[in-house]
Amino acid sequence: MTKTLARMIVIGLVAIGIGIFMHFKIPDVRPYEKVDMRVIYVPDDDSPENRRHLITLSAFTVREGVDIKDVRVFYKKTKGEEFKKSIMQRVKDSSTYVDYLPGLLKGVRWFYYIEAEDTAGNVISIPERVKGGEREINFYVTFEGTANRFLFLSHIVLALTAVIFWVHSVFYAFNYIIAGERYNIRLGLHSAFYGAISFFIFAFPVGGYIAYQVFGQAWSGIPFGWDITDNKSLITFLYYAVLIYLMKGEFFKKGIGKGNRISDKGFSFALILGLIITIIVYNIPHSYFIQ
Repeated sequence: MTKTLARMIVIGLVAIGIGIFMHFKIPDVRPYEKVDMRVIYVPDDDSPENRRHLITLSAFTVREGVDIKDVRVFYKKTKGEEFKKSIMQRVKDSSTYVDYLPGLLKGVRWFYYIEAEDTAGNVISIPERVKGGEREINFYVTFEGTANRFLFLSHIVLALTAVIFWVHSVFYAFNYIIAGERYNIRLGLHSAFYGAISFFIFAFPVGGYIAYQVFGQAWSGIPFGWDITDNKSLITFLYYAVLIYLMKGEFFKKGIGKGNRISDKGFSFALILGLIITIIVYNIPHSYFIQ
């Protein structure tokens, strides 16, 4: 009964994590609206290096006698630069408009926004332009190189392996909290340790080399930068490394609880918190960029 309850709780946590993951990964396609105009656009935030980035959208009006006059793309590379302007081409008599942004070297971004204007003079901007000197938020696309296929597959396998180990550690943590059977502490510690080893290889040597292939820079996190992907990996690994260190007495078998810097119950709750942190971290979009 104890193990069944622990399994149910862990499965519930994992299901919540997967649900959050799917929520962020499946685009919510809703039209941008203003007056009688509608624009449907799903942005893609990455593109192969030195290749044109295709932009395709649907723009139309729902008012009789009013049509789309034109659709424009404004784009630039840096904050202080002036936006370049390009008029999107309409596909025959449809509501589809296409254009492209010039290709760039890997690791370089275009920032852009789109305007649609109808024949009545109404203009809709996406993302919506703010007024009064506030910071503008734009779409962006990052140009990327190609990662080694074997390393990329290894990257994915190691990430999943780390999660599997950490899910097991939480199962043992709940077993200990519910039943008080101490052998679960050692099992939870070993699961956390092997998960941390898998995560370290996934995030740093393998992940760093892939980042170099794709973006031209192996590490963009602290202390060299504020890249979210690198920093979320660093935070996750340090959390487990510190947690394992606090239980070092368990590794050296100094006796029950001797040499540990944290109580068994505290360690168990920390393992649960670690999985929650991991769920949050894995749901932060890869290569996400804050403007």
